Amino acid sequence: MAELRLAFFEDGAWRFLEPLTSVKPLFLLEVGGRRLYEYWAEALKPDGVALYVRDELSGLYTWLLRVREERDVEVNPETLEGETLAINHSLFPLPRALELAGKIVGWPGNVLVHRGGRVLMVKVTASFAGTLAEILRGEPTPELFLNLLESTTDVPFPDAPEASGPGDVLRYSLEVLSSLKSRVEGEVEEGVVMDTRRGTVVVDKGARVESGARLVGPVYLGPGVVVRAGSRIESCTLHSNSIVGGVLEECVAGPYCVAPDTRWRGLLTPGYAEFAPLTVAWGGVSVVGYATLVAPLSSLEGDCRVGTGCEIRGRFAGSLPPMKRFDEGRVEDLDRASVGRRLRRLLEGFGLLPSDYELRLLKK
Repeated sequence: MAELRLAFFEDGAWRFLEPLTSVKPLFLLEVGGRRLYEYWAEALKPDGVALYVRDELSGLYTWLLRVREERDVEVNPETLEGETLAINHSLFPLPRALELAGKIVGWPGNVLVHRGGRVLMVKVTASFAGTLAEILRGEPTPELFLNLLESTTDVPFPDAPEASGPGDVLRYSLEVLSSLKSRVEGEVEEGVVMDTRRGTVVVDKGARVESGARLVGPVYLGPGVVVRAGSRIESCTLHSNSIVGGVLEECVAGPYCVAPDTRWRGLLTPGYAEFAPLTVAWGGVSVVGYATLVAPLSSLEGDCRVGTGCEIRGRFAGSLPPMKRFDEGRVEDLDRASVGRRLRRLLEGFGLLPSDYELRLLKK
């Protein structure tokens, strides 16, 4: 069998998923202890993986993935070699998508998979791999892919698990989470109830669940996650290094979240976020961006989008641009230095200091 590379890319539709995707491409979203691209790699077993991210994110993920985590992935490579399957960030690694990807890898020639005119997967032979790399280093359009390919097999994918909004991201993430098998490797104190009737429960090594908590599957708790005593966690994936308590339902959270006494229902965050005691998210799907703070006794109501570096104080509904403070109806500017200090305090709680790459994400 020919050598196969996987390449993951974003098209312009990442903007419809902001602020979740403002600092984290969707294929790097953490679900069930792995980033989404890792599910594809596990199923297809490629000879190499390349990730194409925006230029402003290149330094961060080169450092995070290749240096800090020592992963064997390429970030924004100038060239690709050999047969390559490129996968759109919006396509989730659910069984029907994995099955189709496995089939087109074995088909001869070039293959283009689309839904409603949007390109979801492209498989190219070795002779087209170099040109594909040039396209993926920009913001690819369907026209660019069509110009690239000759003798193309055109495959429509009408029921693709494609995320076009935050609600899709939450729903498909929980589907991925449901595919895990139950295991308990972390510390579970006396009196914890694990309800697996509707989904599995994973407590990863290094996680801790305090007494009296209730975990209702599907649930994933990553290394360094602490669930406070008496909490209820249902249909949630909490990636790593977080402290949570209260009632959390249908949530997907990246690393470094502090939410010690909250009530979430339908919340997405890339991580690095702080929710003070007695905060609430309810009534829709709320997306809370990187380096945000939701203050005590505050609430997110309906389908909210809170941008990078923001603060929320009081009842909030709607969207808030990056680096803004909402204070009981008033909207004020925040400066990068003050948000950087807040981010530093958050990470100090986990024994870390922010890297220069993380601080550079705090832009007006």
